[in-house]
Amino acid sequence: MYSMNTIEMEKRKSGNLRHTKIRQQLVKAMFSLLQNYLPISFPFIILLSFIICIWITFRFKINKNLPPSPPKLPIIGNLHQLGSSPHRSLRTLSQKHGPLMLMHFGSVPMLVASSSEAAKEIMKTHDLKFANRPKLRTPDTLIYGSSDITFSPYGEFWRQVKSIAVVHLLNNARVQSFRQVREEEIGYMIDTIAKSHGSLVDLSELTFWFVNNIVCKVALGRSYQGLKFTDLLGKFVHVLGALCVGNFIPWLSWIDRLSGLDDKARNVAKEFDEFLEGVVNEHLEKRSKGDDHNGTNQDLVDILLDIQRENAIGFALQRDTIKAIILPHSPPFLLIHIYISIFRKWKICFTSMIRFVKIDLNVPPRPPGYAFVKFEEAHDAEDAIRGRDGYDFDGHRLRVELSHGGHGNSSSTSRHSSHGSGRGGHGGVSRRSDYRGSHASCRGCLFFPSFQGRWW
Repeated sequence: MYSMNTIEMEKRKSGNLRHTKIRQQLVKAMFSLLQNYLPISFPFIILLSFIICIWITFRFKINKNLPPSPPKLPIIGNLHQLGSSPHRSLRTLSQKHGPLMLMHFGSVPMLVASSSEAAKEIMKTHDLKFANRPKLRTPDTLIYGSSDITFSPYGEFWRQVKSIAVVHLLNNARVQSFRQVREEEIGYMIDTIAKSHGSLVDLSELTFWFVNNIVCKVALGRSYQGLKFTDLLGKFVHVLGALCVGNFIPWLSWIDRLSGLDDKARNVAKEFDEFLEGVVNEHLEKRSKGDDHNGTNQDLVDILLDIQRENAIGFALQRDTIKAIILPHSPPFLLIHIYISIFRKWKICFTSMIRFVKIDLNVPPRPPGYAFVKFEEAHDAEDAIRGRDGYDFDGHRLRVELSHGGHGNSSSTSRHSSHGSGRGGHGGVSRRSDYRGSHASCRGCLFFPSFQGRWW
């Protein structure tokens, strides 16, 4: 029995040795084959991998109930179909594939809605499903790790920052408190036009400084008008809007390093941080000297510092978060589109996109087609022009005149409204009136302050 078992064990050992030698010979043969035929087999391997990827992609599309999608290319997806005018290209594609279509910008899937019904489903009906925001490299570098309202991911932090903007920065009382700043800048703009004495006035440049001064005074406490400041804003908007390849094709993010985009973003972020740090320190120095207006005429930085000091929102408001909120692109200013339009051909954008209010100094007292509303008091006319106390002239043109024997100078302003109404009975017609208001249908765009004391 023992001898039989020994013989079987020896046979098994010899068989295992034989199989091991065979495997070693096969491995050597495969290595020699690869060494000899690798230049020929490599293209075949690439082609085979490409075919497998296409097969997997089509199989995935078949198994998923996805919206219609235009054909895409490997790696870049549908980026090549955007062209130089993406909005027009998307409109053309939506006419072919429907109001809701799936596109791929690199490896990132994008759902494109091109109808009001689809937009309502996304923005209102299923808003929580689409509320999150992707992490983008450039905003992460520029805006303190995307700690602002625009780019921070949806969550508790975003809700708290949004509540700061809505409750503390954009409430009606706070907006009304900035009325003096708006009136001062509008008055300065009107005076500049009046002093031109009929000569040419560059309204694009004038409007640029008008917007810049209002935003800076409301947000930062004073105006900033140097070339250094405007150049810094221009670089900020330019870098923020630059194409970042890594956002769409992560494994090609090294292109952003080679192109210098990452270095530009870091340099601009450093410059802007130094500027905003100086703004915050300036406000803190005023507070230490007791020159903080005792809560009156506060700018947005003062408000945020008060929130930080009082811990009014339930969590600690960090210094970087304050600087991120007061960045010029953030929604509390509601002026991101103006800033983007200003820099890089801002004159063309303003000339083509903004309709300016026309000031008529010599207009007949009662032009045809106007329905007049008379006011007994000057302040009623001012309230009507400014849209306060229930006056609503949206969609109509309001003309307020000072009557001197049936003729006199007049001023007009365009506002958005559908009807006009008075307060305290002053909106009706009376026999004696120094101020006369009229409105007629027109397309409005801007608001004007009271003309009392300026034109009559």
